Amino acid sequence: MRRLREDDRGVTVPELLIVVLVFALLLVATLGILESAVKTERGQQSRADSLDGLRLAMARVTKDIRQAMSVDPSSTASRLQMTTIVDGDTVSVVYEVVGGTLLRRIDGGAARAVAERVLTGSARPFCYDPPTCTGASPSTTPPAVLVLLEIRPDVSDAPSIKLATTIKLRNA
Repeated sequence: MRRLREDDRGVTVPELLIVVLVFALLLVATLGILESAVKTERGQQSRADSLDGLRLAMARVTKDIRQAMSVDPSSTASRLQMTTIVDGDTVSVVYEVVGGTLLRRIDGGAARAVAERVLTGSARPFCYDPPTCTGASPSTTPPAVLVLLEIRPDVSDAPSIKLATTIKLRNA
């Protein structure tokens, strides 16, 4: 029989355990990085979706205000009522923030959500005397309305998103 050389003995159990431990540590580190990347991507996608929804809401409000013939004096910082033109018809349109949702109602009909997760803390969604925004409601039809919408994305730790624009009434 042939004698085994010292280097032909194979791998010992302690050596095998060390290799398994090193690979396990590398696997845990890789999975941690992957989990962090997936979480970041979800947050960015939620923020992008929220921004898209906010842009659509702002476009809808802007279009209605530009077509407005008058703003009702009963409008407040969280409720905008106006007489405007929609699809060629003169109608009453009301935008109102209720429970974190921006609602749109035409001629007293059913309210439809335009934007969700709207924040109303320090920001007032509607201002009738820009840029000072000191009055809570218009005394007469204002020449312009400042709309400030702020929403919170689905991800809890994401910062809020704000869009603001001053819109001049064309038909007033």
